[in-house]
Amino acid sequence: MRIATYNIRNTQDQYLKRREILQSIIQGLNADVISLQEVALPELDYLAGDYQKFFAPIQLQFPLHPDPEFRIDGNAILVRKGLEVKLHEYVHISVFRNIQHIVIGDVHIYNTHLHHVIGDDQVRSHQIDNILTYLLGQMNERIFLMGDFNLTPESQEYKKMTHYFKSSYTLANQKEPEITFPTGLTGPFMDTDPAGTFDYIWIRGNNIEVKECTLFGSDKIQEGVYPSDHLGILGVYNI
Repeated sequence: MRIATYNIRNTQDQYLKRREILQSIIQGLNADVISLQEVALPELDYLAGDYQKFFAPIQLQFPLHPDPEFRIDGNAILVRKGLEVKLHEYVHISVFRNIQHIVIGDVHIYNTHLHHVIGDDQVRSHQIDNILTYLLGQMNERIFLMGDFNLTPESQEYKKMTHYFKSSYTLANQKEPEITFPTGLTGPFMDTDPAGTFDYIWIRGNNIEVKECTLFGSDKIQEGVYPSDHLGILGVYNI
């Protein structure tokens, strides 16, 4: 099974120059499941192509930002056609944030995007607590929990996650990547936070073997233009 996660930076910051490459990357992953963050619903059909599409709005148009062009519309899960999705739901874990959930066979797949402000560790910790509370009923199942967590491997919140889950990238490569943000994308709304590893595919449960786990999305389109400001993660699994 091929599973990926990717924060695609919505439709701002040179999106028209990135749009075609983003679609090509998403289609080229040849994945069974792709979790996306920062997705504009009107663009989802174009980016998803033949994938089954499941959208979860996070109700953020961005009320705290003065420019209406700044948007973080929602999360999405794409599923290869032919795979039966038994359930799709999403639950708000705090203001403007949710956890998105699908079930394929006996595998539970979750997609999320946690609070983005550096230094607000307590907010992310609260969101993680809410996610874990929501997952209590499925903790004996096989689980993929992925997305942009906006926390680094050095944080207490990362350590909290490792009490319950294992990082696919670490299992495959014996360490986390040096960075998953930034790539070099520039634009009027570019995120200027320090570089770091913020994106993860966490796994839990028996009979999930990580065969490989790699980064994607690092190719420069032109000066200052990359597919997104985040790198994506692709895991290959025996389940």
